[in-house]
Amino acid sequence: MKILNASQIRAVDAYTIEHEPILSVDLMERAAIQALRALRKINTIGPYHIVCGRGNNAGDGLVMARLLHNMGEAVNVYIPSFNDGGSEDFLVNLERLQKVGLIPKRVQTLADDTQGVIVDAVFGTGVDRPLEGNYKSYVQSINAANCLVVSIDVPSGLIIDHETCEDPEAVVAATYTLTFAQPKYAFFFHDTGRFVGKFTVIDIGWLPQGLAEQTTNMTYVTDELVASLRLNRDGFYYKNRAGHALMVGGHERMPGAITLATAACMRIGAGLVTTHTPKACVNTVAAHCPDAMLQADEHHEMVTAVQVASSISVVGVGPGMGNDDLSVNALKLLIQNGGRLVLDADALNILAENPTWLAFLPADTILTPHPGEMRRLLGDADYTLEDVIAFARRFRLVVHLKGAFSFTITPEEEVFVNSTGTPALSFGGSGDVLTGMITGLCAQGHTSAQACVLAAFDHGLAARSLALKQSEASVTASQLLTQLGRNYSAV
Repeated sequence: MKILNASQIRAVDAYTIEHEPILSVDLMERAAIQALRALRKINTIGPYHIVCGRGNNAGDGLVMARLLHNMGEAVNVYIPSFNDGGSEDFLVNLERLQKVGLIPKRVQTLADDTQGVIVDAVFGTGVDRPLEGNYKSYVQSINAANCLVVSIDVPSGLIIDHETCEDPEAVVAATYTLTFAQPKYAFFFHDTGRFVGKFTVIDIGWLPQGLAEQTTNMTYVTDELVASLRLNRDGFYYKNRAGHALMVGGHERMPGAITLATAACMRIGAGLVTTHTPKACVNTVAAHCPDAMLQADEHHEMVTAVQVASSISVVGVGPGMGNDDLSVNALKLLIQNGGRLVLDADALNILAENPTWLAFLPADTILTPHPGEMRRLLGDADYTLEDVIAFARRFRLVVHLKGAFSFTITPEEEVFVNSTGTPALSFGGSGDVLTGMITGLCAQGHTSAQACVLAAFDHGLAARSLALKQSEASVTASQLLTQLGRNYSAV
């Protein structure tokens, strides 16, 4: 699913209106009907307070108000008293609303004792600067009400092409957002996405040709995309065709991380997995991963020297490895070896301390940083997604930036946004499982980008499945492993 900016969204709307053909007011009716259907699925209980501005987003709200009124729901409609006029489609729907006997209230702000459900239809995707004055107060009164808030298309005041919010008091804090056609860029970043709540993407019947004309580097990962990437195993498939992965990591103090990564690599389907780990970790890995082959480091406590057999197709490095001087040198030698690499955890911390090594990483090496690790790699506490894109391009890397919405970023500046993120992944060891999954998928022949997209998607599915059975807070890494096979073949 393409992620478009505000001007591209307007262009696809215009294309649909011209080529379907359909009147803009009728497209508005269609969109509002779909939004109402999504609203009813939330199982909201009225009264409904439809809070409008005077543009086309407000027109959507007026259509929903009319439909709710015709269904017998208790509905109040509010329009700002400090502004007159409105867009053409807004005025058409205002007249239609009045014809069914529902007269909007002209207000400066909402009453403090407003209760029920607020449908936020003040502003849509056209906002390009923070709200000020009367409209800021109008939005603040929505946030001050003791109500569930459902925003139509976007929370009013949110600038959809930004990843930071200049004035948090000037944006509606929605409980749910019913967004048209596609998620918006701002939904994926903490500083802006926190206003969105839980979002639902609504199909409003954009013409595919209009969407195809829009060029974007950002894709929201859907079931359909994931299904197209999966590899089929024919009846003559055997272990060597599924690749041979080498997992490198572990330390006397941290045997668990490399154990989890090894188990995940096997669970996701790698044909052969060898784990190189210090002697102190060998028994732990062997006990939990009897299917893996073991390569004990000559050192008892840490990784110091790694032998990479010619049969190895990919090396996953870093979980639990530590950053002792001998381990630092071991990573340097692995980089010089020139093979395919997946780098995580301590491998990333070592890279951040030795930034000149970045230029020597093999093309399409995968880095899997969380935001803190990314800050260290860039040397910039205030980095943006564009900075990460430039980093991936400069060093010819695939960066899988972990977060609530993980980004897979390619050297060609493509960005894939994972759609299955969940708070159920907020536990130690989840990243180690992901590293093993990515490494195992690379071993089977996926490209670096494909491996990251597939692994992140299935990683989230596994955690969601567990959370449904227990709770988000109680999911553990070991449990996550038990779900991988089921979710890998479920879509």
